[in-house]
Amino acid sequence: LWVLRILSILVIAEAILSWVQSAHQSPHRELSRITNPLYAPIRALIPPGRLGGLDISPLIVLLLIQLASRAIIGIAYAQ
Repeated sequence: LWVLRILSILVIAEAILSWVQSAHQSPHRELSRITNPLYAPIRALIPPGRLGGLDISPLIVLLLIQLASRAIIGIAYAQ
């Protein structure tokens, strides 16, 4: 569960850095190397250009992480 929490923090940090830092600067580049594999399947279904250049893949990844967390907690307490 802590892995999902850390992953959420990395996705949020990368999204914030994408607004304030160049993609070629080190922190943003390193976070992108971690998060881009998560975004790729979503971007294949919903390309960023399709929504006026808005990339909603971080938002969808965060939603999926929340759903996974709730599912894991539900399974843990069901036993």
